[in-house]
Amino acid sequence: MKRFLTDSYVKWEKTPVALSGVFENAPAHAARVLREIQPKAGGAKVRFLPMCEAARALVTETFGAVLSEGTDEGFVLDIKREEITVYADTLLFKNSAAYSLLAHSAEGLTEGVVCSYPCVEHRSIRFYLPAREEFPFFKRFMELLCALGYNAVVLEIGAAMELRRHPEMNEYWLRYSASMNAVRNKRYLASELNPGMRNSTHTFNARGEVLSREEVRELVDYGRSLGLEMIPEIPSLSHSEHILGCYPSLAENKADDAPTCACPLNEDLYPIVFDLYDEAIEVFDAKTVHMAHDEWWVYCVCDKCKDKDPGELFAYNVNKCYDYLKKKGVKGVIWGDSLVGIRDRVTGEVHGAYHKPAYTQKTDKYMDLMGKMLPMYKKEWTPDMSKPWPADAIDSTMKDRTRSFSLVDPEIRIFNWYYAGNPEIRDPFLAGGRYAVYGNYQPMRTLRWKERVQAGIRGFSVSNWIDSTEVETMRWGATSAVGFAAIQAFDPAYTDEGFREKVLLCSECLYFLNRRQILSSPRVEITHTFTGKPFDNEDAEAAGERTLLGYYTLVYENGESEKVEVHTDYNIGVNGVLGIPEEDAHSFNTSKGLSKHIYRTMGAARLGEMDGACVYTFAIPAKGPVRKVYYEPIRNAYSVEIKEIKNLSK
Repeated sequence: MKRFLTDSYVKWEKTPVALSGVFENAPAHAARVLREIQPKAGGAKVRFLPMCEAARALVTETFGAVLSEGTDEGFVLDIKREEITVYADTLLFKNSAAYSLLAHSAEGLTEGVVCSYPCVEHRSIRFYLPAREEFPFFKRFMELLCALGYNAVVLEIGAAMELRRHPEMNEYWLRYSASMNAVRNKRYLASELNPGMRNSTHTFNARGEVLSREEVRELVDYGRSLGLEMIPEIPSLSHSEHILGCYPSLAENKADDAPTCACPLNEDLYPIVFDLYDEAIEVFDAKTVHMAHDEWWVYCVCDKCKDKDPGELFAYNVNKCYDYLKKKGVKGVIWGDSLVGIRDRVTGEVHGAYHKPAYTQKTDKYMDLMGKMLPMYKKEWTPDMSKPWPADAIDSTMKDRTRSFSLVDPEIRIFNWYYAGNPEIRDPFLAGGRYAVYGNYQPMRTLRWKERVQAGIRGFSVSNWIDSTEVETMRWGATSAVGFAAIQAFDPAYTDEGFREKVLLCSECLYFLNRRQILSSPRVEITHTFTGKPFDNEDAEAAGERTLLGYYTLVYENGESEKVEVHTDYNIGVNGVLGIPEEDAHSFNTSKGLSKHIYRTMGAARLGEMDGACVYTFAIPAKGPVRKVYYEPIRNAYSVEIKEIKNLSK
């Protein structure tokens, strides 16, 4: 392919170039990637050298661009028939350069110059720990991140990693997660527990299991071998069920049946949190720790806190946690939703640190949690303040805590997920000179990217708030997001124009990277689309049943046959129309309407267009010569239209 997602500048000549299979000074992973390119006698040697003045001069001479000497990121490829020189300083970009050569060789490599140079310094994704059986997928995904020039992975730990100082938390986590994961959607309904506000239950983490330190270290070591920084995320105040289930006296609201928020003034909390930090730092050899602190919704309830300023309470906890890390030479990161507030530009609803009236009402429903029947509460997030509240309303108002912004240590790095709700771009973090990145990043819904970079944003972090599997990562929109965000990070001429072309490029490159072994082997390629209302629930267990439309059957010449499942939002998508990006008013959903069902196929299928509508091509590896292929529907409410079948099995 002539264009790849990490290309900043490219110039091609006509002279064909082949590789010899000789790689000088290549890191182990880069050499492994380059060996996927078929070598030829008399082909070019690939030589890896540090970035130098000659490489910078080549970029200036070829493209008129000037590469900064203040960073060690990026690479330059000088591709000649006799020799290919890779100029790169870091392990990450040496490996990334190898993927660039692989992608550009897919349709025939020629002489030329390629420069890859990011415009922002932080490029990451936030994940739950994968279950053991998902380690192969997770390693492949980290390879994808390396190929796209990402430099960090954030992994939530909680009690899903073996804790030698607190094995009681591992034991509680196993029981708690088994109960939460036992019934479909229970983890979502758990937000209706407690008389106060409560949000998501993170029992997707390691799929409710406990990974050994050695298993987590295996993932960490693999990521680091690619050049990725591996950052542990440790809930320290909110989302702390694993702590509060073992030490209920630390909960802010003792009336909560399943508390999630700790009391920031209970000094007994901190030795426990610091133990968790120490264990994560040991396993990750961490230079950065994400302290979480998102969705702190229960505060100023207990006797210690009820008369205190919530902004001061939040800042006290954050600073105390960060001081501990700082003494160890470790950087600290938090989510920024308790530091600033925003108002939805469409509905007027407030979010974040602003004063937010809310109440709950006890219902006649109960939930079984670890053998106890707990009452459930209806949550009213946006009550009509012109009317009196019901007599049984339990006041769950969240008081203004914006004072925390001026009190939190300015060295702490911020993951800000309210960027889409601020039309000014220069939000309080950037205006105040804070180190901020866009968290829960949705690049296809983020307009005016170049202005944001000029305003001082340091980067972005995509999120995957679901099971860490290939299918669910695609369905959440994380796979498509990491691809599209790479274009923003590396294209110096990026604008909001040409959205359709960027989406198609993103899909093509992700499909190649994820399916390249199949695409270079005997296969059947099917181009199809469907009409009907797509499945729209991200619940992992339900998805497999409700997205299955039917089967393709491959009949081989030897008489054997094979069935291949067809799933919406995976290897087939809706026949919608590629539109234009629409900036979000507040939420961090992937996109509205049908668009997300188009993007979710990226990685498993190649998006295209026929007759003005979207079509999807996916490849099935063939075990031998295929005689015929036919489709069997199981859901008649959906109409699958087959556009083309290519039999490349012979």
